Amino acid sequence: MVERTKPTLHCLGLAFSVSDKNEYCHCAYTCKVVKFCRMMSQRGYNVIHYGNEGAIVESHHVTVMTRSEMEEFTGKMDKQTTISRQAYWDPQSKLWRKFNGRCIAALMERVEERDIICHPGGCSQAIARAIPDDTVTNVENGIGYGGSWAQFKAFESYVMMHTTWVRQTRFEDVDGHEYEVVIPNYFDVADFPAGPGGNYLAMVAHMGSRKGLAVALAIAKHTGKKLIAGGPGLKRLSEHVYVGPDVQTPYDTTGIDFEYVGHVNPEQRAKLMGGACAVIVPTRYLEPFGGVSVEAQLYGTPVLTSDWGGFVDIVEHGIGGYRCRIPDHWVWAANNAHKLDRAKIRQRAIDRFSLEKVGAMFEEWFEMIQARWVSMDYWKTVNPERRQLDWLSGTSQHPIYQPPPSFLPTQFASKSATAECAVAPLPLYARCLVIATIGDRHAAILDAITPSAKFKTLVINHGDAHREGAINRKGYKWQNIKLALDNRHVHSIPDFDYVWFPDDDIEISTEDIHRLFVIAHNQKLRLCQPSMAANSQNIGWQITAHVPESAFRYTNFVEILAPLFSAEALATCLPTFAENYSGWGLDFIWPKLLGYKGIAVIDAVQMRHLISSSPDWKMPNGKKPREEMHETLARYELDYQRCSEKVRNLGMVPNCAQTAEKERPDTKIPAFIDLGAPKG
Repeated sequence: MVERTKPTLHCLGLAFSVSDKNEYCHCAYTCKVVKFCRMMSQRGYNVIHYGNEGAIVESHHVTVMTRSEMEEFTGKMDKQTTISRQAYWDPQSKLWRKFNGRCIAALMERVEERDIICHPGGCSQAIARAIPDDTVTNVENGIGYGGSWAQFKAFESYVMMHTTWVRQTRFEDVDGHEYEVVIPNYFDVADFPAGPGGNYLAMVAHMGSRKGLAVALAIAKHTGKKLIAGGPGLKRLSEHVYVGPDVQTPYDTTGIDFEYVGHVNPEQRAKLMGGACAVIVPTRYLEPFGGVSVEAQLYGTPVLTSDWGGFVDIVEHGIGGYRCRIPDHWVWAANNAHKLDRAKIRQRAIDRFSLEKVGAMFEEWFEMIQARWVSMDYWKTVNPERRQLDWLSGTSQHPIYQPPPSFLPTQFASKSATAECAVAPLPLYARCLVIATIGDRHAAILDAITPSAKFKTLVINHGDAHREGAINRKGYKWQNIKLALDNRHVHSIPDFDYVWFPDDDIEISTEDIHRLFVIAHNQKLRLCQPSMAANSQNIGWQITAHVPESAFRYTNFVEILAPLFSAEALATCLPTFAENYSGWGLDFIWPKLLGYKGIAVIDAVQMRHLISSSPDWKMPNGKKPREEMHETLARYELDYQRCSEKVRNLGMVPNCAQTAEKERPDTKIPAFIDLGAPKG
């Protein structure tokens, strides 16, 4: 059997930008870096991003250059100006040499054997030369450019892959390469709401001549439809005359209903493209991919494209739009695109280009690459545990292999607690885990982790004194927990449905922990915690205080002190555990990620908080927890004041109903009481 483990992914940013998809929404390569970090973190990979100051990524971030250092070379970014390839894509420029040098130093401190370094462009080959493929793997994970160099390549389209191969030798001498694959660009569906459609045509592009604005204007003229164009690069010379960045002959729009709106941010793009009857993408050159054509389809809008380049992969002719060649094609398509099914267009785009679908493709590719470390004998990498081969078709999100019991995140993602409840081969408690993080002070939680406990346990010790049987690692609670899960330290657990993460200063009985798991399981809760006993040293949030007349209360908040996660919820929230050192703010982020559903405070179980913590301690980055919290929340578009004001109970199941420890019936839960906003 071939052992499968997930490597750490070291994702490089770009020297000329900050990895922030809002600030650099006009740069497809920057947005890809941000989305890649999120996509692979969500699939259980430990992702480390290396980039410029101010990056907003859902992964660990290492700053290699300050914004001021970057702007010494780039100047202030003007979103109305097309990004110059000559200025920004030269690996020999001072900008890239400085950026690559800093990345090499940062990687040397962090990279481990069999890790994967992901290069987003063709300008970082110096890094691969410094950290070669003898112990790690360098990959180019989104090739839509010339000059690719890595042994392991992921192209954005088949035309890009075949063009690259043919450039390397004569056509008749070209052989395929098993580890050079095609994986399309990927999109966060939440950024692309379904649009209503309308009567006008839209075009969104950098307004260079080869993007085909002249073709779009001709289509508008012959159909009589209005054309709205968005994107940088076009200048207005007079009422009807415009000039692009690379053309000497101006565009004369006399007699054409034409509107140019300049740079469009994500909200403006959604309105422009989602409200169009069709989006025109008449690129003249061989487009390596053509992301705008996917974005249009995600809004549900038909797309009209050239019949070459990446569009052949992207646009299903007559379903998602039309691929055109001659004027007759363009005009007919523009007049008939409104007849296509917008809902079908959108769903097909989601099925093919969502983070979930493309993330599975990357996971397959990384599995292929990692198998080489197992054996250099090509055919000894066959794994009999393969469950599917859906990476090139279909929308299956099932794991590639039967998940080994040593890998926690994969089990979380694939476990169905409801199904297991009916045919469980093990007692309930055998599928429950307590992970306790402790220090040098007396850890009250250890008093509840006794030999008689029916649940499984894992202890992480961050104190100075070595503890036998524990994972001894300096650090902070949530980061240490994520490292433990990523590094598969729970190798003895055959299966589980719930995991509880109490602080070390929690006093609770073993039987109450059993009760906690039973209630969470029977009520199918996703995120919950015991209520805080009245004699606790500190009750940070009044909503968590014990309510005697309640069995449990549905809420929109659970504190970081001792949250209990279902398997599915933990898979969703696990990447956030490394967001900061203190963990402050995560208790607002988790409910948002879970859609504020299945969250509760369990009053049938109480815990006592023994120590009152101080907010004045500082993190290794010199910041206090509150400072970290505000920065972390901002990355998720949350504000502490607004979040804290909205913390509330959503409803209560009274204690007198006596249902907390019984199997929940298929009918409605009993006696639901609306509690309104909490006091205090």
